[in-house]
Parts: sequence; C-alpha cells; structure tokens
Amino acid sequence: MDAAIDASYVELNVERIKKEFPIQEGCLYLNTGSCGRKPQSVLQALSQGWQELNVNPTITTFWDESALGDAKEAAARLFDVPGENLLLVQNTTQGLHFLMHNFLLEAGDEFITTTSEHGSVGAIARYLAETRGIKIHRVEINPHDGNEVFTQRMSEKLSSRTRLVLVSEISSYTAWRPDLSELERITRDRNIPLLVDGAHCGGQIICRPGQYRLWVGSGHKWLGGPNGTGFVYVAPDLVPRLQPLWLGDEYFKLVESHGNSLARFESQGTTDVVRWRGLTAAINLQLQIGPDKIYRRELELAKYLRNAVRKLNPNFRTPEGERNCALLVMYWDADQVPVPHLRDHLWKNYKIWVQPDFMNENPGLGVRVSCHYSNSESDIDRFVEALAETLRK
Repeated sequence: MDAAIDASYVELNVERIKKEFPIQEGCLYLNTGSCGRKPQSVLQALSQGWQELNVNPTITTFWDESALGDAKEAAARLFDVPGENLLLVQNTTQGLHFLMHNFLLEAGDEFITTTSEHGSVGAIARYLAETRGIKIHRVEINPHDGNEVFTQRMSEKLSSRTRLVLVSEISSYTAWRPDLSELERITRDRNIPLLVDGAHCGGQIICRPGQYRLWVGSGHKWLGGPNGTGFVYVAPDLVPRLQPLWLGDEYFKLVESHGNSLARFESQGTTDVVRWRGLTAAINLQLQIGPDKIYRRELELAKYLRNAVRKLNPNFRTPEGERNCALLVMYWDADQVPVPHLRDHLWKNYKIWVQPDFMNENPGLGVRVSCHYSNSESDIDRFVEALAETLRK
C-alpha cells in the first residue's frame, strides 16, 4: 500500500469536505492528532440522537442496543475485523488501562515499552509497579536509527518474565510509524502479547488491527468522532484470559448470554449512548469518502509541509521514507526561537493551533503538525509563513 503513494494529486470530493468542515473564520487548526474537529454529519447525528433519546430516555439508555451495535458494526467494516473481537470504550487510555491491568498481574512481571509512548502508558505502568511490583523496561528509540535497530533493541529485552510488550503504531511524540511485523512475529513465537497503541491510526492510515494480537485506538482524533469513543481489538485466543476492570449490573447476564466474549465487558453502568450515533456517522463518512483516498491526500499534505518548511532549517523527528504518516514533528535550536513557546505564540498572534514537541526538554522549541484531509496547501503555507515571521533568520 505505502509504496504506491506517489501521486502528485489525490482527487477528493472537495465540496463535500468543505460542507463537512466549514472554515472557522481566522482560525487554523493543525492538531487533529490530539482531538479532531467534528464533521457536520457527526454533529447532526449527535443532535438527532439526543432528540430521540429525549422521547424516552429509559428505553434509549438502558434497553435499546442499536446505537452501540451499529457503531461496532461500522468499526468492524472500517478495520476489516470480526465485530466479536472489538470492544468499544471511552478512549485509547481506557483500552490501555484494561489490557495492561489484565496482562501485568504479579510482582516481577516484566513490561517492555519505549521512551516515546503517550503519557498514559507511563502513568498506568507506574501505578502497576507501585501496587503490584511489576518491572518496567523502557527502550530508548531514535527513528533515525531505522526499523531494524528498533526491532533488535526491543527484542533484546525479552525474557521468560516478559508478560507484555507495548509500542505505538504511530508515535504520538515523534510521529514515527515503524514496521511492527517482525516484532509481532518474534513476540508471537514466544507467546508474549504485543499491545499496539493505534491512537493515531483509525481515520489516518489504512488501519488493520487484526494483524496484531492486541490493539487499541481512538475515535475522536482522525476519524472526527465524538470525544469519549475508542476501540479495543483482542485476538480470539486472548479473549478468555481477560477479566473485568469495571462491572455493571448486566455483567453476569452478558456472561450467560455471550460466554467469554468481549461482549461481557459492555455493561458499564449508565453511559452516554448517543456518542455511538456520532461515531457511526464519522466512520460512515470515512468509508464514503474512501480511506485510501483520505490516506493518500494526507500523505500528500505532509510531504508538502516537509518540503515547504525546509527553508526554515528545522530538525525533523522522523526521516523521510515509505512508511510515512500525516503527522510531522520538528524543532529548532533555542537561539532560533525568540519566543517562550511556539504553540502559544502561534495561537495568540496568528490563531494557528499546533501541538508542542513533547520529546524536547523544552517543548516550546518545536511543534507537531497534523495534516488532516480537511486542511489544504494554503493552510500549510499560512503556517510556514507564520513560522518564518517568528523564527530568527
């Protein structure tokens, strides 16, 4: 798939995209990687959902399972996995919490991850170290060293006590997208679960969770789904090992009707069921436009950004290569940045919102830019011009 992304222009339904993502006067949003703007079709689905709920909130909230069922069916189509291997959760962090608690159980259990994972990974791991006595191995990874070195360094840490390995499919902090196929093979051969953090994958790349044994993802970022929507994928052989981290009053009823399937974890007490209507709308929009077209367009924008910003001599967190994504992280030396914090300066003076470079000792010296398909080359030009006016020559 990646090797074929060479087109100079990717055709999209521009008019539809403009209607789905109307321009906010004066504001430029380049941080879909943290939280995506919501398409109009999602907002309409949410509005209609709340109107329907208000007819009889009890039936809609507690008895009508169609909102959750439709969302799970849509996600299964998008990700090309069986619906019974998907669990819909509030966010990636809840999915990580659920799986890490299930596979890191005893004192001495070893957990291997990298130094560039999202902060929630570190928080959960620290809690388990302090309360259960697990041992944490953090492997320092530099994307410029390449995929072979990455796989070797991770594999070297494996031992008879390793109970879980966690890496990102696309790093939140570096935007690196390593090839995980060899690490997946090595861990599978040793019967060690590999948990893949795919928070930045759904709605950005051609996302296939089924190639891994454990995977978590987000609905509120690149898909543009409502906040409070996320995904957990678990391979069939690992599902029976899972125990609940939360219990609703329907738990044992679900166990009786569904056995050891992921469905038994869907009872979580009173929740916002309307969000699933919004998630279904977000996924349907993705499928209607075409995930491949969206992926190509976003790669095109990221390539345009990398080329346009070169004149400002940034340091890029990732090398150029085939396995690219729509995120780009860059930073400058302190003597090039005359403002305390680039993100804050860009928002205050230009109404451009980006993410800081959280891999940097001083995050304000850099930015992470999300090239969403609703953005354009003129948006990128505006961002680069603002940087050029800000940075020292």
